[in-house]
Amino acid sequence: YNGEANHGEMDVDCAGTCPNRCEAAQACEQNSDCNTGSCDQGVCVLVSDCSRILEANPDAVDNDYMVDVDGEDGLGPMKVTCDMSTEGGGWTLVLNYLHRGGTNPMTEVLADRLPIKGSNALGADESGTEYWGHAGNALLSLMDVAQVRFTGSTSNHDRRINFSTTNADCINYLKTGTGGCDGIVTDFQALAGHTANLPAEATHFMHDLGDYALTSHTFFKAATFHWLIGPPNYSRWEVDDYPGNANFHTLHRVWVRGTPEKCTNSEIDDGEEWFDCGGFCPTPCPTLGITDPCSSNRRCITGVCDNGSCSLRSSCLEIHNDAPDVLSGDYIIDPDGDGPMDTTWASCDMARDGGGWTLVLNYLHAANTTPDPVASDTTLPLKGGTVLGPDESGTDKWGHSGNSLMAALNPTEVLFFGITSDHPRRIHFKTGLPTVIEYFTTGQGGCNGIKDASTPMSDHSANLPFNAEFFWQDKGNAAMTDFPFYGPLGNINLHWGIGANANHRWEVDNFPNGPQFSTLHRIWVR
Repeated sequence: YNGEANHGEMDVDCAGTCPNRCEAAQACEQNSDCNTGSCDQGVCVLVSDCSRILEANPDAVDNDYMVDVDGEDGLGPMKVTCDMSTEGGGWTLVLNYLHRGGTNPMTEVLADRLPIKGSNALGADESGTEYWGHAGNALLSLMDVAQVRFTGSTSNHDRRINFSTTNADCINYLKTGTGGCDGIVTDFQALAGHTANLPAEATHFMHDLGDYALTSHTFFKAATFHWLIGPPNYSRWEVDDYPGNANFHTLHRVWVRGTPEKCTNSEIDDGEEWFDCGGFCPTPCPTLGITDPCSSNRRCITGVCDNGSCSLRSSCLEIHNDAPDVLSGDYIIDPDGDGPMDTTWASCDMARDGGGWTLVLNYLHAANTTPDPVASDTTLPLKGGTVLGPDESGTDKWGHSGNSLMAALNPTEVLFFGITSDHPRRIHFKTGLPTVIEYFTTGQGGCNGIKDASTPMSDHSANLPFNAEFFWQDKGNAAMTDFPFYGPLGNINLHWGIGANANHRWEVDNFPNGPQFSTLHRIWVR
């Protein structure tokens, strides 16, 4: 600091070899000269968030930068931490809590600054520093948030949370404090290193918690796996676990990124292979045809980029095997390869139980409605909502595979999932029983023996199929819907039934004998 522009400095006492880069409105020659991350026409300029910095400077690195989240409105510039490398970069840190086990410091709601990233090492105590705190609703509401990323680890176990979501209801909750993140259980992308049970197994979501939307039970599975960050609402620090206390070291972080202008400028920008997509924009870049040119698997609606062209596979498992970096989502598949069947969209679960599951039955049924199940030998249903109550009948999310389409998928495993508003139990198990597979692919036979040849998932809590004693037989394309298994509990029988019988029965481990409860039935194959 000598009051002169020398020794490589672009302006007085900044940049060059000095640790401090030039501030907004000071002179610059390149983006790296500026603590704003952006040099425009020889002057350092402020932008609103990390995604805009990366848009202006694709070579920007992970660092702390100055931004102005509300432009010329009331808030002044603030320092933020930018992640410019994860999943395309452009992430702004909005929550950071490195908590030392055995301590229980108060969380801090931030209205005029954002937390700065500190250490990654579990065991440190960053409470009371600039590294501690989270953005409140008012601050988040000023930011362009198109995507949210949750990360977390704990000394209690080796699992790690690392996923992103573009769920609009969840984003609205974080910005307003009203609502909840219920939708993320099916609307999230597991990122590299994600090994946690949450959010896929989340069954509960706190609502309307205002400035503590990010910290207090945003998503959890009761008494099992939690996302929870300390006082004032709790004296607990939990990352995909339930110690019920503050004894373990924890690290919670939440990042957000907006929608850069390159996503909506009707031009093919750097990193985009088609109009307004790809790069680090929140919406992945799909191709417009099966053989279109590509540079990575995730840019293809087929899920596989093979020798520079998007290439078809016959199932989600084939996509998963040939492109293990591809995330859960909807992809085009060709079930019979070179056979006469046309291609179809398929919902793929690439995370559950090793991944590679193809959705073949999906019914989200609203209470007191009586729509008919729909079997198809040409198209598969797409995964829709997971929260009970909505009616998805008549949409592309309603229906199930007929026998011939199921046969073309050539499954060796079947996974069942079901919940109902009648009770809290859930059906969630898989089976490789040959009689089940033969029944679903031919319509002949039944599911006899399923109770002794099934494996429950960790959240399975139903009585079925392990008390299944009865099985409707030879139901053709209704094999998966018309009571494929049911069994006694006391003096009643509990059923798996989907719009079946003259009473339009919708049943998940119960016997209402009608449509009076909201239900969700899903079947996946692999």
